[in-house]
Amino acid sequence: MPIKFRCSHCRQLLGIARAKAGQIVDCPTCGRAMRVPLRDGLSEPPPRPTLNLHDPALVSALNELAAIGEISADDNDENTDEEEPGPSTPVVLPAPPLAEPEPVWLEPLPSRPVVAIAPDASAESDESELPTALVELAELTGADAKATPLESSELPEEPQPVAWRSSLITAGVGLVCLLVGYGLGRLHAPGSPPDANAPVEHAAGQGEPQAAPRAALSGRITYRTEAGETRPDAGARVLALPHPAREAEKLNAAGYRPGDPERDFEIARAAIQARGGDAANVAADGTYSLTLAAGTYDVLILSHYQPRSAEEPVAAPHQTVLEAYFERPDQLLGKLAYQLAPLQYSGGETEIRDHSFPPPL
Repeated sequence: MPIKFRCSHCRQLLGIARAKAGQIVDCPTCGRAMRVPLRDGLSEPPPRPTLNLHDPALVSALNELAAIGEISADDNDENTDEEEPGPSTPVVLPAPPLAEPEPVWLEPLPSRPVVAIAPDASAESDESELPTALVELAELTGADAKATPLESSELPEEPQPVAWRSSLITAGVGLVCLLVGYGLGRLHAPGSPPDANAPVEHAAGQGEPQAAPRAALSGRITYRTEAGETRPDAGARVLALPHPAREAEKLNAAGYRPGDPERDFEIARAAIQARGGDAANVAADGTYSLTLAAGTYDVLILSHYQPRSAEEPVAAPHQTVLEAYFERPDQLLGKLAYQLAPLQYSGGETEIRDHSFPPPL
């Protein structure tokens, strides 16, 4: 069986006869020398190469390498004549003086006469025609709101101070902002009485706003313990199923069972409402409320705390009603006590239906 090993240089996987163990061979991939491992997997590094100075080919090659870069004596003389040797250490050379720049003379700009524009007599207006904001601004700053243009002879020799102009501009902006804010505050003042003549908007297609829907069925669900104590059946479910059932995909029992998460119950309630019914989760005090339209329903009440007796099977009529709505009625009822009864709602006053689950036999 040959010896398998990798080249120590290129890591190429190689194979060689076992008789070559410990010998130095060349890698067929990279061509570099290496030692074949011994049979126990160990190997020694190859010996360092030595130079045979008596080899005529090696002596000739070394002589040619030594002759490269040699410069003849004549070349050294020519280079000596052309260049002068520099200083042995660096020195600082003085910089040449800069020429003095010539002055540039600028010609003065021609002066322009000041032209005064005479006021238009037709454009004059009295103080009453000026905007109210400008008049109030003039009173605050002490300036004349109806000032006339100055003649050329009345022009001041020195410019007006910048601070006075800034104060005037700031006062004008503040007055305008005050007037605008006051007007907006009058328009949107809180607590202002509504306009009696303003039209009242109603929903599209309706003459009067709709009132909140009235509860169709409400009541209280309780259960009795073996000691005869009555307690609220909090968490129980009350389902109103329209009768007869509409042709639709049957419902899953998830969400309708007592103890299911509230999020699943809200999804299940929306599915019942889409079929014209409603579902309620009994509160902590045992009360519930359903919103229904006028019609006939089958009301199912599932207890949360009271179990059903093992000897009490599901009645056949009840099984038929529940199979019209649910895929697996047995998963809906489970081992809990229940009550299923019809309801005829006329759409008027709220129907009251209480129920108390007795203890199992």
